[in-house]
Amino acid sequence: AGEGVYGRPSCSRCQAYKAAHPDVQMIDIDIAANRADMWAALRLRGYAWQSVSLPVSITADGYTQAAR
Repeated sequence: AGEGVYGRPSCSRCQAYKAAHPDVQMIDIDIAANRADMWAALRLRGYAWQSVSLPVSITADGYTQAAR
């Protein structure tokens, strides 16, 4: 649960990711429910810190911060 690429429209790295991967729908974490889903998915995968480098790509078995 929670797989996808999470970011913000205002994030320059997120904009670069979208340009490099136009087929991927970025999940907007400015929406509270999406942000909660991202954090829940990260916690399920063992992430324990309080901040994360966007965009975050979450797969069934892991995650990548500052995804490119």
